[in-house]
Amino acid sequence: MRGPAGVGKSAVAQSCAELLSSQNKLGAAFFFSRFNGRDDPNQLFTSISYQIATKCNSYGRLLDRDIWNDPTLVKKSVIQQFRELIVKPWREIWERGERMEEWVIVIDGLDECAGNKAQQDIIEVIAAFACDESLPFRWALFSRLDPRIMASFGSDHIASLSLHLELPVSRETDDEILLYLTGELDRIRREHGLASPWPVAREIATLVDLSGGLFIYAATVIRFVGEINSSGPVDQLEAVLAFAKHRGTISSDHPLAELDRFYTLIMQRIPSKVLLTIQKILLLKTLHIAGVDRAPKIASILGLSEPQFRNACGALHSVLELQSPGPDIRFYHASFMDFMQDQKRAKEFCIYLSCLDGLRHELLERLNNVHLYSTCKSISIDLTWPSQRTSKSQIYCLSLAIIFHLCQCKRPLDPSTISSLLNFQFHMIPRLWGSPSFQDIGLSPKRLRENIPIEYRSKIIERTYNPTVYLRKPAFADWERPYILGQGKNKVVCWKLTPTHWRLAPYPTVFGVP
Repeated sequence: MRGPAGVGKSAVAQSCAELLSSQNKLGAAFFFSRFNGRDDPNQLFTSISYQIATKCNSYGRLLDRDIWNDPTLVKKSVIQQFRELIVKPWREIWERGERMEEWVIVIDGLDECAGNKAQQDIIEVIAAFACDESLPFRWALFSRLDPRIMASFGSDHIASLSLHLELPVSRETDDEILLYLTGELDRIRREHGLASPWPVAREIATLVDLSGGLFIYAATVIRFVGEINSSGPVDQLEAVLAFAKHRGTISSDHPLAELDRFYTLIMQRIPSKVLLTIQKILLLKTLHIAGVDRAPKIASILGLSEPQFRNACGALHSVLELQSPGPDIRFYHASFMDFMQDQKRAKEFCIYLSCLDGLRHELLERLNNVHLYSTCKSISIDLTWPSQRTSKSQIYCLSLAIIFHLCQCKRPLDPSTISSLLNFQFHMIPRLWGSPSFQDIGLSPKRLRENIPIEYRSKIIERTYNPTVYLRKPAFADWERPYILGQGKNKVVCWKLTPTHWRLAPYPTVFGVP
């Protein structure tokens, strides 16, 4: 099943999974979600195989045996995982003469799986074994209208094996949206002790019209109106209705235009003191950096206490929630973060504008303070939201990984960031990052240099022709001429490991002089 964002594909997938489960026909269900940390393709078939194992003892015993014999199975490519975790044990069961009833496996959000190749591999390997009589499965995949995914399903050998359904944006769903809004608004009325009728039928009809066939819009309105930390449901609803009176004509070829306008309203109502904080939190959530996941880590990186972090996230109650355990941020729908990353749609609220500039400068200044007061044995950094899973060294390393990443984003460095980089104590990184003193960072020197004004490039990062740097060349580093980060006593040497990863090493000194 395919369809545009917000049309209700995930709701259909969830309903299908629940119905199949009630009939004992669900083999497994997996829901990809890139902004909720569920976009790793290597987790797909491991999760599916585990779910099936809990329902079939014969398969579970074989799976346990195979993983015990080869623990690396869970880390192999998706194609190898499918063959080893699913095809191989089920063929063994078939050859023993055991027959199972057919199960359905539901995979939602295929377009949110990380990597175009991984998406294609998943489709190809499922199709390759779709007719294998030893596999008692039927597969139901849900995705946005992604051109590559549609091309894969459109190929001759896959098209003949699959049934394609499209879930379009349609006003034919208005009746269902009306029922949903009526029921949910009545619940909010009762919970807040409001007199009936509230809201009146005309106001609900306006909300149905605003939804434009998108269930995600209606669901977001309900969370917005029922928001706990707000001026109350009456004022919240009036804000939505007032917003409706001033909206422009909606272009038919932009089905998310109305949703974008509502997201803009949500951002406009956030207090100015909280707005920049929540933008920084959202910006960190977009980074694909291992470890930048749980709320306590993000809070400590930003210097926020737990109450400050929760208060900021509470301002976006209608589009996200703090989910336990962790806790971690869960977005109700990917369309909100798509909006926040698109300058044309979010305009001044886009997280890649002043928010990016401010966070770069803020992290550099915080790290410089860490360098100033730390020693090789003790890192002076505050854990503003303490957690058993979080250490000072972790927050330091994550902060470094983040600042290197942010300085390479496609936005020129602003004067404040340039000033901070010119005085940044790069030489402290190998000293504090642990043993050995050589450490890896995600770096593209070319991209970083492109973000720096020409007059400052050589003072921040430049290729070195000094032969003495090879005296401290790390093992396994490439012999390609290295780069120097920083100037004067703040220098470190950057050695290439891969095109995207470089190793930091101390700059060699002669009698203490760099």
